[in-house]
Amino acid sequence: MDTARQLTHVADTGLSFSRFLRIEAGETSLERRGFIANSAEAKDRLEAVGAAFLAGYHALIGPDPFTAYSRVLAGRPPDLQGFLAEGAAMGAALRDTLSFQPWRLARLREVSGPRFDYLIHVGTGWAVARLGWFRSRIWKNLDPLLIPLSVDGWGFHDIYFSRPGVLTGKRPRLPHGLDAAYDQGIGRGLWFASGGSTAAASAIIETQAAGHRPDLVAGLSLAMAYCGPAQAADWRFLAERFPAFRDHMAQGVAFAASARTDDGSGSAENLMIASGETCGAGTAALARTVTVTCPDRGTDRSLSEGWKDYQVWRARLRSTFSIPHAQMEDE
Repeated sequence: MDTARQLTHVADTGLSFSRFLRIEAGETSLERRGFIANSAEAKDRLEAVGAAFLAGYHALIGPDPFTAYSRVLAGRPPDLQGFLAEGAAMGAALRDTLSFQPWRLARLREVSGPRFDYLIHVGTGWAVARLGWFRSRIWKNLDPLLIPLSVDGWGFHDIYFSRPGVLTGKRPRLPHGLDAAYDQGIGRGLWFASGGSTAAASAIIETQAAGHRPDLVAGLSLAMAYCGPAQAADWRFLAERFPAFRDHMAQGVAFAASARTDDGSGSAENLMIASGETCGAGTAALARTVTVTCPDRGTDRSLSEGWKDYQVWRARLRSTFSIPHAQMEDE
């Protein structure tokens, strides 16, 4: 039996393939990753996020993926379900690619609809980080406009598992225009790598080349707003540390508000604090701004067109936050 048929045969056995791809629960503990928690609250929250991610991942690599996915999704509170969908996307993308039976990721997007579209695109980046030579096979099942989110997920994966290398410049060679998305993912990952400490994450950002810092701040802000826990004092500290990047902070929070609104958890206290402190607006107003500034989602795009339009989208968002906060307030 040739190699491809052997791999497909293993995939068809279900449980055997699940064991092959399984990730141990301890891999998401802060201690295992070498991250020092800023507080007991931060430790509990960040590890709960990791556990939700793994629950989604393991559901989608199993022999009855969508029954398992529905069960674990129903068992998590709304504010953790997006992380579960992110992990599910990683599992679906890995299983599709390695088994040569690409149906799980498409089915996951279908059953989730717009609710977890952002998180699903991000989650595929974890698979791309491990199967980079197959990235075009994964990306062909995604919206070209949102493929930079997959690269964002790739950056998060790399800082999470290979922090010293990434911070000293060991990065993948990316298609033109996607370095900003990778930096944004690193910025998100720094919230975990710093154990939920704004001061520690900011100190790391300041060690990086000046050209990377704006997108690192945008990613950090997104993670603080979407994941938490972050208090008003954290946002004020970040604004004082990086006053030139206030628009990037706002962009990150706006994307978090959009994702939380889509998944039904837009009223999360952590997000409401972030929205008020960075933009002087409510989460619903920020989510509307993300929608209004988004390029046409109904137009067919090449990959390069999608990457370009994503950058246009981010720039439009940042320019929005130069207007007085009063104009952004909820009705």
